[in-house]
Amino acid sequence: MVAAPRSGGGQLFRPQLPTVFSGIDLLKLDRAEKDKLRSNGFTTTSGVCDSSSDATSLGSVSTGFLTDSITSPETESEWVRQVSQACSAATSTAMYAESGQTLMFLDWDDTLFPTTELFDRWRLTRRTRLTREMDARLEKWRDAVYDYLSMACSLSDRCVIVTNSRRPWVDECIEKFAPDLAPLFKRPNGPRVVYADEAMREARRRKWGNLDGCVAGLAGCLQFLFEELEDQLPMLSEDRVRQLTDAKHVAMRHEATEFYSRYPGQTWKNVISLGDMTYEHDAVLELSRFRTRSRATPRWFRRRRQRVEQLRTKALLLPEEPTLDELTVRLQFLRLLLPAYVRFDGSINLNFRTAKNPLAAMAQALNMPRLLELSIPHHIWGGRSQPHDDSVTEEALDAVSMMVHESFFH
Repeated sequence: MVAAPRSGGGQLFRPQLPTVFSGIDLLKLDRAEKDKLRSNGFTTTSGVCDSSSDATSLGSVSTGFLTDSITSPETESEWVRQVSQACSAATSTAMYAESGQTLMFLDWDDTLFPTTELFDRWRLTRRTRLTREMDARLEKWRDAVYDYLSMACSLSDRCVIVTNSRRPWVDECIEKFAPDLAPLFKRPNGPRVVYADEAMREARRRKWGNLDGCVAGLAGCLQFLFEELEDQLPMLSEDRVRQLTDAKHVAMRHEATEFYSRYPGQTWKNVISLGDMTYEHDAVLELSRFRTRSRATPRWFRRRRQRVEQLRTKALLLPEEPTLDELTVRLQFLRLLLPAYVRFDGSINLNFRTAKNPLAAMAQALNMPRLLELSIPHHIWGGRSQPHDDSVTEEALDAVSMMVHESFFH
C-alpha cells in the first residue's frame, strides 16, 4: 500500500500534480515584466498567467488598456486590478486544483480523532493512563491520521480543523493519545486549529467594535452578559444545532475570506469539507450560498462576480460514532481519494449516512466508475462487521491507490 512517507528532513509528501502558477503579487512586477506581459497579450508570460486556453476572455478584459502607457499611480492601480481579475478568471478554470487555491476544512471529533471510541466505549477520562494494550491498538490509527493530514496539507495550503469543542481540546488529545502529530501541527504548512465558538465571539466583537463611544461600551457589556447566559442556560436541541452550525459557518467564512484575499482579484475556487456531523456539512453549503447570494453585495456586482468566479464546493458527511477500526480504514481510504476530490472540476454533496451504497455514490459523484470494480470493505461506512482477514482491506487499499495514481498522475 502506498503511504505518505515521513521524511527525515520534515518535508511532507506532495503528489506530483501538474505544475501551475497563480497568485502572483502583481504589485511587485517590475517595469520590464509589465512590458513583456503587454507584448505577449497575457498568453505566455513568465508563468504569471499561463492562459493560452483562456486567451479570448483575457483579451476581452484587457483590450485597449494594456496598450496605454502606465504613467501614474492611479493608472498603475487600475492596470493591476484588471490584470488580477483577468488572471483570476483564467486560474478559476485552469488552476483551481493547485494547493494555493484549495481550502480544506476538517472536523476533529470522530472525523480525525476517535472520540466516541475512547471516551464512550473504552470509558477513558482525561486523567486515565493508557495501558500498553490500549497504546498498541491506537498505533494503526495514529499512522492513518498522520498520513491523512500529511496528504491534506500537501494538497491544500490551508488545511483547517474547525471544531465546536473548547480550547485546548485538540492539543490535549494530541498530547495524550497521538504525540507524534505534534510536530506536524507546528510546521508552517501544517494543519491549523480553529475553535468555532471563539470565531463566533470574535465576529460579534468586531461587529460591536464598529460602533462609537459609549454605544460600543454598552454593546460590549451586553455581549458579555449574553455569552455568560448562553453558556449556562439549557437550549432546545434545534437551537443548539443552529448555534453550532452558525459558529462553524462564521469560522469557515473568516478563513475563506482571508485565504482567498492574498492577491488582488483572487476568486474563491476550491473548498472541501469533511466531517461526521451536520454542523460542518450545512455550514460549508451555507458558505457557498453566502458567496453566490450575499445580501451585502449589490445585485449587479453578484452577477459580474458569478461570470468570473467558479466556486467548487465539495461537502462530505460521514457516518457518526465510528469504531476505532472503522475510523482507521476510513482515513486510509479517504486519504487515497483526496487527490480525486481536489481535482474534480465541480461541486459535490455526499451524505454517506443515508447513501444505500456509499461507494456507488462516490463513484458517480467523482465520475470514477472504476471504483465499483474494487472490493472495498463496507465496514468503513459503519453498520457492518469488519473482515477477519486484514489482507482483504490492504489489497483493496492498494487497488484504490493504483487506480487514483493511474487516473491523475500519468
